[in-house]
Amino acid sequence: MPAAAEPGRALTFHAADGTISIAGLATAIGPSLRADLLPPDLDALVSRRLDHGNGWAWAYMEGFALAGQRCTLALGAFHGHVVQVNWSLTIAGEDYSGGWPSQAASYKEIALGIEFLTGVFGPGPHRDPEGGSGYQRAMPWGVVWCGWDAKGGACSTGLRYERTHS
Repeated sequence: MPAAAEPGRALTFHAADGTISIAGLATAIGPSLRADLLPPDLDALVSRRLDHGNGWAWAYMEGFALAGQRCTLALGAFHGHVVQVNWSLTIAGEDYSGGWPSQAASYKEIALGIEFLTGVFGPGPHRDPEGGSGYQRAMPWGVVWCGWDAKGGACSTGLRYERTHS
């Protein structure tokens, strides 16, 4: 079943500090955020939570727009502090009938991710370990990346904060 293009709330990434603003919300996602104590404006957007029982927990948020596509965010927290944000795009017109993106959709997501990250964070393209296109750039606050995840069989895009809380 092809995905329909129904982007939601716009996301704005800030290269200076790695924060992510969501259109219409006061709270930004960043390294000082606690996923276990999300402010009400963000907590209302959480569609699913997954606690691994080892200090790591994830909060999934849907209904965003990034690079002209629908976007889902995953806030990765260690002992309550957000240390990683991953996102995935649903590419309009691509097949997601099996619940996962097709390889063609993943390649398009990687291309859009590289273009988006280069526009926000500056040049940094590299070849990923699997030999395909990818992006990785170290920033004063952490790292951003986009590339093929061979274990997951799909695009992996995200950012990781080195300093996780104040």
